[in-house]
Amino acid sequence: MPKLIDLSVRQLKKELEARQLLTKGNKSKLQARLLQSMEARGENSETYEFSDMVSKHDNELQALAVFDNETRTAVSMGMTTLLSAIAGVQESLIQNTAQVDDIQQRIADDIVKNSAQLKERVQDSATLLEERIQQNALVMGERAYADLAKWRLNLSVHLKKLEERLLHIEAINGQLSARQEKLERGCQKNHPKVENEIQATDRNVNRHSINVCGNEILDNNLPKVVNTSHLSPPIFDGTMPISIFKLQFEMSVKLYKWNDVEKLAALVLAIKGPATAILQTFTNMTDLNYEAVMGELERRYGSEHWRQINNMQLVNRVQKPNETILDYANDIERLSNLVYANSSKDLLETIKIESFIRGLRDCEIKLAMYSMPKSTFMETLSYAITRKVALDLAGPELNCNDN
Repeated sequence: MPKLIDLSVRQLKKELEARQLLTKGNKSKLQARLLQSMEARGENSETYEFSDMVSKHDNELQALAVFDNETRTAVSMGMTTLLSAIAGVQESLIQNTAQVDDIQQRIADDIVKNSAQLKERVQDSATLLEERIQQNALVMGERAYADLAKWRLNLSVHLKKLEERLLHIEAINGQLSARQEKLERGCQKNHPKVENEIQATDRNVNRHSINVCGNEILDNNLPKVVNTSHLSPPIFDGTMPISIFKLQFEMSVKLYKWNDVEKLAALVLAIKGPATAILQTFTNMTDLNYEAVMGELERRYGSEHWRQINNMQLVNRVQKPNETILDYANDIERLSNLVYANSSKDLLETIKIESFIRGLRDCEIKLAMYSMPKSTFMETLSYAITRKVALDLAGPELNCNDN
């Protein structure tokens, strides 16, 4: 009977598998694992025999040999059947190939036939489409010609109306010129009389002043002192130019004959509204004096501050209701000169013209100014006044919204 050392690797794995142990590793590891199991069960490795396992293995080998022979026989029979089936498939393929060739020939014939028919249909469709395009072109040409004739007629009507309006305007300009000449002749005729009346009035006023002063000298030997009790120092809240406030305040100082302390107190009391924020910069009373406060006012509300304010007024300036074009133009010129005082003459003229036209209320005058721009501000103003006078004289007869 075989002992532990006589067992093969396969026998060792079978024995370990029967004992539900791990069957991986070489022969020495398998023997050591089996020996450890036998010692754990109290079995003697030197006297233990493994006869049953060997006989069982031989029986399995014999059964495998019989199964192998039967399998070989079945495989040989299957191969013969498979070769017969392959021969039958080859014959079927040959027959199907012939049928496929016939079908391909038929398809080729049908394609040639259908191509010819399709070509004829395409040619017919192209001919029909070309005829329709020609017809549509003729119709569109007739419509375009009719529309062009209609537009020409409307244009001629509008041109005729425009010529009539131009003639009317020329007639109005002629009337204005005649009235202007008449006014100039009247002014030239009345100018000497007016000058004589002004000179006579001046002589009377001077004579009256001399008499009044003489009477005062005779009565009191001195002229009367002007009463200044109703006068008060100016107020500054940041909404007026600092140069004007400074001039008014210094005139008040001379008038009331203030000393330095009174002058400083009056200046501090005259500062109102948002302008009082500058007083917060003087934290030390020793630094508070007239020159420092006035200097801070000039620095805060000087030329740059007013330039920004005037610029905002110029940008937002439009002609007010019932404001004449001349008054509106004078204000535009004033604001432009304040904002762009250091700019070139050409730039200043351009800004005046653009600001003046942008703020005009009358759309007809504005349209005329844009359509016939002038090179200088005075020419622009003269043209605007002329258009305004012409529209006023024409009245409702001349209306740009007719038709």
